[in-house]
Amino acid sequence: MAGSTTQQSSDEPRTPLSQFVGRAAEVEHLQQFIAQAQRGGANTLLIEGEPGIGKTRLLAEATRHFTGNLVHVKGIEAEGSMPLAGLSLLTTRLAQHCTPPSEAGQPTGLPSVAELVAGLAPASSSVVGMVLLEELVKASAHKPLVVVIDDAHWLDEASVVAIVFALRRLHAGEVTLITTTRTGLPCAFRSAGCEELHLEGLDREELTLLAADLNPEVVSGIHELVRGNPMAFLAVLGTLSAEQRSGVLPL
Repeated sequence: MAGSTTQQSSDEPRTPLSQFVGRAAEVEHLQQFIAQAQRGGANTLLIEGEPGIGKTRLLAEATRHFTGNLVHVKGIEAEGSMPLAGLSLLTTRLAQHCTPPSEAGQPTGLPSVAELVAGLAPASSSVVGMVLLEELVKASAHKPLVVVIDDAHWLDEASVVAIVFALRRLHAGEVTLITTTRTGLPCAFRSAGCEELHLEGLDREELTLLAADLNPEVVSGIHELVRGNPMAFLAVLGTLSAEQRSGVLPL
């Protein structure tokens, strides 16, 4: 697969403008998890952390050199109560970025996701799961597939059930699923027996790399205030005057 081009969805995690700091152990863990999953190991990982802790940024860094198919979707809070809304989004991304033109639209005997969502076909858990299974098999037929679901806590329950159903029936090494969720919110993937990775805040030295011109005591003060949350750190940083940045004035 060396030298092949990674196909990624249009709303995949983009590399932010801010510098990526720290998380070396977590990046290595994610890369090893993907590699082991492709060799037949566990294929589902849940990353948990508070808002702004860097879950999406970590995924972007860890998958930057992945040479297979990478599809990214994001749970939408407003659609969390809409049955199969998440599945509809996922299968649309799979069809757009992974299905070879020669295979697109071929009859399979199963209803389409659009028919299931519209209520034009029976939407039992097994039928929905089989529809998704078929789409995942197509998407991973020529290259390894990694599916990233950001904010999975907003995904509707019917979609989660279908995703778990399909993953359990795939051959080892075909598809890897990585999901993210906020600490403290219920997420149905937790009950699927997936591996979990909890993200803590960055340490003071790591935050210093995001603002090398800051007085070290100011960095320490902000670090204590935001508990190492990089997004919150940058937000506070944007409110400081030059005198506060240098430590002349208090925060």
